[in-house]
Amino acid sequence: MVEGDPDAPVIVVRDTRDIVITGLTFKGPSPGQIMMMNTHGSIIAENNFQSPRTAILLEASTGNVIARNTIVRALDSGIELRDGSDANQVSDNVINGTGAPETKGGGIFLHGTRHNRITHNLIENCIGFGIGVSNWDDATINVSTSVVFNIVRNTAISADDSGAIYILGRSGIDTRLVIAGNIVDGVGRSGRHTVGVYLDDSTSGALVTRNLIRRAGSDAIQIHGGSYNRIVNNVLDLGDGIASAVLFQAAPADTNPLNLQRGNTVTGNLILSSRHNPSLYVWYDGGSPLIAANFYVNRYGATTMPPAPATDLQPVMGDPAVGVSYAAAQTAADAAIGFTPLDLSNAGPRFNKRGGRTGLKSR
Repeated sequence: MVEGDPDAPVIVVRDTRDIVITGLTFKGPSPGQIMMMNTHGSIIAENNFQSPRTAILLEASTGNVIARNTIVRALDSGIELRDGSDANQVSDNVINGTGAPETKGGGIFLHGTRHNRITHNLIENCIGFGIGVSNWDDATINVSTSVVFNIVRNTAISADDSGAIYILGRSGIDTRLVIAGNIVDGVGRSGRHTVGVYLDDSTSGALVTRNLIRRAGSDAIQIHGGSYNRIVNNVLDLGDGIASAVLFQAAPADTNPLNLQRGNTVTGNLILSSRHNPSLYVWYDGGSPLIAANFYVNRYGATTMPPAPATDLQPVMGDPAVGVSYAAAQTAADAAIGFTPLDLSNAGPRFNKRGGRTGLKSR
C-alpha cells in the first residue's frame, strides 16, 4: 500500500514515455495519487485508490491508457485529464463516490483536451457530475471526445445545476462530441436542475444517440445556447416525476446572448412517461429545433401522451401496454419509426472482478 501525502502527489511521472503502473493500492487524500506530466504511451491499470483528492491526473500527456482501476470516495474527482492531454483512453474503470460539487469535478473530468475516448466505465454516487467535459475559454477547448458505453448512476446528488454527463462549451465551436450507448440512471432529485445529458453554455456539434436516460431530476437532456446538436434514437424514460424530455434554453449573458440556437434536431427517440400530464419539451427562448418522428408511450394509461406534442412534426403514439418493458417499447418503436433497439448489456466495465458482466438490466 502506498500512503498519500495530503499536500503532494504520490507518484509523479514527467517527460517520459512507455511506462506501466499497475497492481498498486493507494490510500490518502493526495491531490493526484498518480500524476503524469508530458508523458506518452503509458499505462495506468488495475490499481486501487482509496479516499484520494484526485486519483489520477494527466497534464499535457498523450496516447495513454487508464484502465480497470478502482477509485473509492474521491474527495474531488476520480480521473482528470487537462491542458493538452490528448488521444488517451479511459476505459473499464469503477469510480464510486466523488465529492466535487455542482460542475467543479466528478468521476471523470476533462478540460482543454482533444480526441479522448471515455468508454465502458462505471461511475456512481457523485456529488456533482459523473462525466464532465469543460470548455471555459479558448485555452480549454475540447474537440472529438467520445463518451460511449458507460454506466453513470446516482450523480449530481446534492447539485442544483449539474448533470450525469455534463458538457460545457462556451467557445461555441463544433465539438464533434459523441455521447452514445450510455446508461444514465439517477440524476439529482426531482425539483432541482439536474439533467441526464447537459449540453451547457453554447455546446455545439454534439451527437447524442443510443443512450438510455432515466430518473433525471429536471430534464433528460438540455441544450443551452448551442447549435447543430443531434438527439437521435435514445430511450428517454421520464418516469412519474416532473422531468421533461428536452429543455431548450437560450445562451446566458456570460457567453453569447445573441446565440440563436440553429440546427438542433430531436428525431427518432422513444419517450416514455408514467405521469398523467408529462412535460415533454420546455423552451426558454431556445430557438426553433426540428422535432420529428419520435415515439411516445404513456404508461399512465392514456392512448396518447397528454398533452399532445404539437412541436413534433410527425409524432407516433404508442399503446400504453408496450411501456411495460423497455424491450416491448423498443420493439413497438422499431415497427413504428424505425427505432434501433439498444443493447443495454454493452454498457459499463466489460468484466468485473468476478469475471461477469457489469450492466443494468432492462425492465
